[in-house]
Amino acid sequence: MTLPWFAALFLIACLSSMGLPGLNGFIGEFLILLGAFRWAPDWWPFSVSLGNLVSAISATGVILAAVYLLWMYQRVMFGPVTNEKNRGLLDISKREFWTLAPVIFFILWIGVYPNTFLRKLDVSVAELLSSTQARTLSMKESPMLTPVTSPISVPSTASDPSANIDPSAPGAADATGDSLAPGQVEPPKAETVPAEGAQ
Repeated sequence: MTLPWFAALFLIACLSSMGLPGLNGFIGEFLILLGAFRWAPDWWPFSVSLGNLVSAISATGVILAAVYLLWMYQRVMFGPVTNEKNRGLLDISKREFWTLAPVIFFILWIGVYPNTFLRKLDVSVAELLSSTQARTLSMKESPMLTPVTSPISVPSTASDPSANIDPSAPGAADATGDSLAPGQVEPPKAETVPAEGAQ
């Protein structure tokens, strides 16, 4: 029993998953590790960069992924047949091949020339970085936001004793001596113009 086309396409998918250079998985893993390597938070107290430490731990995951994927491929494609029903399996048909061909094509395209897809993200990534950096700078400049209260000016009533009288209080008198009802506001004073010819 041989499945040459299925084994070849499955091998390409496995190599992409383990991050082989030239395939799309390598581009994704490389960008993630590069971003983690440049991570340097201010709260990290040790001399060793936290980004370097995270990248080193993540790189071990890449190695482990390659180990278990190759081990799985060897057992599935070159191992003994443990289920008799699998002895009659046929290789993929032409329809199945042309269904998987676009997937393989994009795996190779993204791995060889990823800028076709990455350049479309430049604008959104630049806006995200600018807003994040502006927020970080504002937090560094003012770590604690304290409310600013403006002083309230209280008018002096020493020169005008009548200013201490609440016009809304019952029995309060206006300038003419008439008392104001509760809630009544004193009407504006009319200016008196001397008549012509008055001495």
